[in-house]
Amino acid sequence: MIFTDSIMKLTNWISKIVNKLLKKWARRYGVREIEKRNRNLTKITSTQKRAIDVVFELLKDEENDLLIAPLSNKYYLKNDKINMLVTLIASQENGGFVNIINGKFHYDIWLDSFSFTYMLDRFKRVLDRRRNKMESEIRAKVDESLETIYQHLKAEHEIKIEKPIKNTKIKKDASNTTQAKTSNTDSK
Repeated sequence: MIFTDSIMKLTNWISKIVNKLLKKWARRYGVREIEKRNRNLTKITSTQKRAIDVVFELLKDEENDLLIAPLSNKYYLKNDKINMLVTLIASQENGGFVNIINGKFHYDIWLDSFSFTYMLDRFKRVLDRRRNKMESEIRAKVDESLETIYQHLKAEHEIKIEKPIKNTKIKKDASNTTQAKTSNTDSK
């Protein structure tokens, strides 16, 4: 009994020490991460900040078009109302460019990797949310069962197959008549 009590006390003491160390490490690590992020945010210029704000404002409007070119790592935001195109170009090394084009102006603004990644993640989340919304709208409109869809496709396919068959029969008849004509000329 005494032996098990001492083991229980020892395990409690070890778990308290481990918990204190974990909390201390989490506080230090958390503070360092926050300080690191704040340092990155203070490094951007007012022009870079304004470019990020433009992208975020365009992402808020549901009528803007969002496009992705995965092979070239380009992301597009298009607003037809104000005739604006914003291109986010991911760089291979670090960071990326924000290219803002309007009929009156053109800006190429470089962003560090932290700011560009943050902006790109937001773009992807908005795009994913719109895709999910579109999918749910399409699924809500489904009235037909799989069997009726199959029957429609089968009927459509049979119609397409029947048309070329009729044309080939005519050609065969035409070839028979030409053969008959040639046989008549041979007999003369």
